[in-house]
Amino acid sequence: LVVQVLGLIPKRFQIYSAEMQSQPIFVFGSGRNGSTLLNRMLHQHSQLFAPTEQYFLGPGIIKFHLYNLMLNWRDLSKVILGELEASTGSHTWDYKMKELYPTIFNSKDQSLQRMIDVVYRSYGHQVKPSFKRWVETSPPNVHYVREIFRTFPKATYCFIIRDGRDVINSYMTGGEDSFGELSKPREAAKLWKLSIDAYRWLVHKTDVKLIRYEKLVSNTVEELRDLSGWMDIPYEESMLDFHKKPVAFGHQDPYFRNITKPVFNSSVGKWKEEMSPGTLDEIMPVISKQLKQFDYL
Repeated sequence: LVVQVLGLIPKRFQIYSAEMQSQPIFVFGSGRNGSTLLNRMLHQHSQLFAPTEQYFLGPGIIKFHLYNLMLNWRDLSKVILGELEASTGSHTWDYKMKELYPTIFNSKDQSLQRMIDVVYRSYGHQVKPSFKRWVETSPPNVHYVREIFRTFPKATYCFIIRDGRDVINSYMTGGEDSFGELSKPREAAKLWKLSIDAYRWLVHKTDVKLIRYEKLVSNTVEELRDLSGWMDIPYEESMLDFHKKPVAFGHQDPYFRNITKPVFNSSVGKWKEEMSPGTLDEIMPVISKQLKQFDYL
């Protein structure tokens, strides 16, 4: 609400950049839906840089709007880039963010888009010097779909969906140590429903490519060819070799262990074997409508 109200006030610094090299690609979803698998696949493409998870993008955009009229560019940049400091736990990147400060402080393009683009490109060029576009797949972004779209209205948008029962089951299996409150079935169900609501909002604003997890793991080449066309890049077989590559710094937790294996589809419908009738009774009132809308029921 605060952001919406401030959106009516003329801003000192612009949102949009006149110097963007290319538009980014965003993949939204609920988490535990194949987003890490897709991240690893896309990162193998010669033209793409897909970093591991971050948690600063949405809060950084909100802070830009909150402090835009109050601070000069240098101080505003410090506030937003402060979200990137390792001490905040806001990302899983192996990168010292303070190195960005001089580039952003001295930029003639004092815009939010440019600042974010510099963040991703600076890290990307350290990891993969020749990439052309960056791809953002972090599940927490689903909470900030509106803010991200209003910041990057010309970006390429995708949404990856998986049967909500399998998503919830995966959060439960991961346990509280890994996923906190989301290990509780009803909390995971509410998140899955929230992600569908976010998708519904976004498709009324722009074109969105829907990626089904079940198809991605069963007809991988066909789905990646189709997705490559959507992203306006050539299909590359290297995307299938993700499991042969070293695990990224932010993908070393146990719940990412499957990304070191070739694609498999044995996880499809796993909820049928592992979810109790009592758990189903708890979650179905929350997600049954959305399951039907996507032909999962």
